[in-house]
Amino acid sequence: WNPEGWNHHPAPAPGPASGCASARPQGGALLSSSTNPTTTERDWTLVLDAAVRIRLVSHAPGAPGLRRLGLGPGGRPTRGLLKLQRLFRKHAFWAQQRSTEDLRRMLRGSPVVVSLWRGKRLVGVGRASSDGIHRAVLWDIVVAGDLQGRGLGRRVVEALLDSPRLRNVERIYLMTTNSAGFYRQLGFISAEPQQLLIRTSEASG
Repeated sequence: WNPEGWNHHPAPAPGPASGCASARPQGGALLSSSTNPTTTERDWTLVLDAAVRIRLVSHAPGAPGLRRLGLGPGGRPTRGLLKLQRLFRKHAFWAQQRSTEDLRRMLRGSPVVVSLWRGKRLVGVGRASSDGIHRAVLWDIVVAGDLQGRGLGRRVVEALLDSPRLRNVERIYLMTTNSAGFYRQLGFISAEPQQLLIRTSEASG
């Protein structure tokens, strides 16, 4: 893990979240919305080489369905925690060693969690921490490598920024190693002259 430094999102203007698209994703069509006790789900379609349905799941704080029961879209059992671990191991170099217990603790401490599914396959994820007013941080934004460049990463970030816990936060930060250009397209700017400092625990090695 070798982040280039902090990037932050300027304070949003009153009304819809600054830097976010509308609820209807670019390049796709919003098909339906539904709510259940553990998630708020939106279905939308992006045209890749053919029509492909990608389901976006905005989880309840701490993602209890995914964390406790491995639930996927529609609240259906789908071994979601193992699929999250597999996504990280294949497509997130900084998160390859996280155990399922690590992931449970991570999700429990994340008030905003978004996931993307293609059928039963978990293809994207992102999460955020926030005090709800002054500061928030985006974490672990990951899209499966074979679907990158299709607008899915943008959709994950937009869903996080549009969540009630982040919508009116003064500053939203993130760290990136090699994707600064992507985040600048979404309204993030370098946080100079701020510096990124890090302290690692002995348990992390």
